[in-house]
Amino acid sequence: MNTRAAVLPLFLAVCSAAGSSQTIMPSVTIGTHVLTLGMNEAAVLGELRGDFTLQSISGSVAQSSSWTVSQKMGPDDFRMVGNVAFTQHKLVDAIRYWHPDEASSKSLFYAMNEAIQSLEREGLTRCQVSTSTAGRVEGSPSGDGAGSVNTKQIVIDCGVKQVTVMLNLSDVPGFTPTDVVVLEWLRRR
Repeated sequence: MNTRAAVLPLFLAVCSAAGSSQTIMPSVTIGTHVLTLGMNEAAVLGELRGDFTLQSISGSVAQSSSWTVSQKMGPDDFRMVGNVAFTQHKLVDAIRYWHPDEASSKSLFYAMNEAIQSLEREGLTRCQVSTSTAGRVEGSPSGDGAGSVNTKQIVIDCGVKQVTVMLNLSDVPGFTPTDVVVLEWLRRR
């Protein structure tokens, strides 16, 4: 089945759903950890550190910090499963990443279904849908040439929370040629 045909009903359901009042506090779940805006930085990092590898993102400004959340996949192999950011030691951004198998429409459908169901559970049904395309030139990690990376996005923006589907296409030596990521992003507005 065509991936577009499989995904279209999800988008239509979210975009045409009648608005309802928010019934559950918006959250993002990374692993088993439910994160909501305003949570204490030390508590969030302490919980996540028990199950994931955390790395501070350099360049954080005073009174704020940002962290990548990665899962160990092998001896030297990590997969980023999220990001968290704090201002004045309170959670202001949390992102969960799904990495569906780019060759599987079913895998993409399930990732999108989970992310969109979280919007519905939280009463976030008044959303805007947009798309974008961007390209850039990159050097290869091994230094043996350059190429281009093109990114296409579909964004379902429901205010405090959004779901984004990203398709990255690359011809850069050493980069993954095709990568699909579904992001669930909780953020302070």
